[in-house]
Amino acid sequence: MERQFYWKSRICYIGPKKWTYYGYANVELMGRISFGTMVYLMFKGELPRPEIGRLMDAVLISMCDFGVLAPSVAATRFAASGRPELPAAICSGLLSLGKAHGATISDAMALFYKGIEQVRSGGKSIEEVAGEIVKEHKSQKRYIPGYGSPSELGADDPNPMVASRIRELAKRAGVPGDYIHLSEAIEATLRTVVINLDGANGAVLCEMGFEPQISEAIFCLSRSLGLAAEAYEEFTREKPFRQIPYQDVTYDGPSERPLPSEYQNEI
Repeated sequence: MERQFYWKSRICYIGPKKWTYYGYANVELMGRISFGTMVYLMFKGELPRPEIGRLMDAVLISMCDFGVLAPSVAATRFAASGRPELPAAICSGLLSLGKAHGATISDAMALFYKGIEQVRSGGKSIEEVAGEIVKEHKSQKRYIPGYGSPSELGADDPNPMVASRIRELAKRAGVPGDYIHLSEAIEATLRTVVINLDGANGAVLCEMGFEPQISEAIFCLSRSLGLAAEAYEEFTREKPFRQIPYQDVTYDGPSERPLPSEYQNEI
């Protein structure tokens, strides 16, 4: 009878003078692959083509930081001003991630996967499906994940520039292309709204075959470095206990009022 183990994992093996990831020796990987290639290996279980590893490096670099304009960075900087341990300040930023920040990539990926499935099963062109996606979202007044930007920079927002670079690198790496094609077709149909970095990276990660949920982890891996640097700068350059300027805060609740009669007596 086969022994039943309490814990099984195919990812990492630690044994007598052995330390491997999916069978590849740690000491052999060190100095031979990039961190982006390692990220691919850890989630997919196989080493990618070198070009794909470099593309993953680009994805990780692209999302590393967005300054205090991003909620995650602002949260980390405020937390760091209270002088917790460094990991706690980093986690404060990570805990701010959600459907409006960070997880948008996974929503964009789900949209692209569904769209290409319609292309392959329904005999429609990518442009037709892109038109249907835009029409459906507009009729329901829904935001299309991966397009537009909440940034106040407007026309000066660097998102489209970085998104364009990611797609350029993906094409240079020779990824299949259907998901990127769909992402571009949606952008062309929208006309006045451009794809943002979440949408561009989402399309690239679809081309690599990642599940949408994994994109949230990849974003966390990338942003954690930026948060660590931001927290360290707050520790070393700024005074403790950062405060929002008093004149930038207003109160819009009830005016000062007396306690009800039943609460007049002290207890």
